[in-house]
Amino acid sequence: MISAEELRRAAFSSAQMEDRWVEEALRTGDIWIRHAVATWESSEGTTSGHLVGIGLDAALFAHIAPEPPVVDALTVAIAESIALRPLESLHELRIHWNGAVREKGHYRGDSLRGGMAEALETYLTERGEDDAAQRARHLKLDIASRARDITATMDVSSVTRADSESLERDLRAISEALCLLLGGPEKANVRVIRSRFHL
Repeated sequence: MISAEELRRAAFSSAQMEDRWVEEALRTGDIWIRHAVATWESSEGTTSGHLVGIGLDAALFAHIAPEPPVVDALTVAIAESIALRPLESLHELRIHWNGAVREKGHYRGDSLRGGMAEALETYLTERGEDDAAQRARHLKLDIASRARDITATMDVSSVTRADSESLERDLRAISEALCLLLGGPEKANVRVIRSRFHL
């Protein structure tokens, strides 16, 4: 059955490189495969459906995970490459954060590691949410041992009524970013707390 590196090469060769983010995901992403997570009968025989994952650094993840057209293009490239092999098919593609903040160089493995705080700020900056990224620098993050329950506490003691609307918008952006980085709403439990006391 197809290996992760064979899949990378095949997808990179066949992908429509009109989108730079698809190219970067295929070039630098951490690709993994769980073979034959599903099987079904076809006229040619028993087809094996594979689960494929791509782990991305926070900077690249910000340009792919929230963008359905980019996700679709990446899915097509992966699916078409697997389908070149007889009786093999893509069952599901999972795109996730791999724990790195950003790639330092052009090749895989040369990555800047960091924690959730650095990844969150990088993600928001790459999304153009500069105000939210600025606020994220002052968050107190409490991450449960399962790393899926996270509480973000923000000191809002100096926020004026005039700033309250922008605060709510930024907190929504922070909450959504944390949720995506942790695997989506079905896997992550994110709470944002407003504190009137200095942290």
